[in-house]
Amino acid sequence: MGQIQEIKEKLGQSAEQIISEGLGMQKTGTHYRCPNTLAHKHGDRTPSMGWHKEALQFHCFACNEKIDIYDY
Repeated sequence: MGQIQEIKEKLGQSAEQIISEGLGMQKTGTHYRCPNTLAHKHGDRTPSMGWHKEALQFHCFACNEKIDIYDY
């Protein structure tokens, strides 16, 4: 688990850009559209995924998906 935290600390806030661009996430305002299309039957009409600076991860408020640099 120490290696994961070390990677997160090294990448820091640039992880947001790396993950969002890598997954092709669309940003609207301060939120993103969730890439978990199977959990959003009608699409993610109101972007529900936010970036948590402290945890260095994305979190979807609708389907509860969490994505950090290690998961990516």
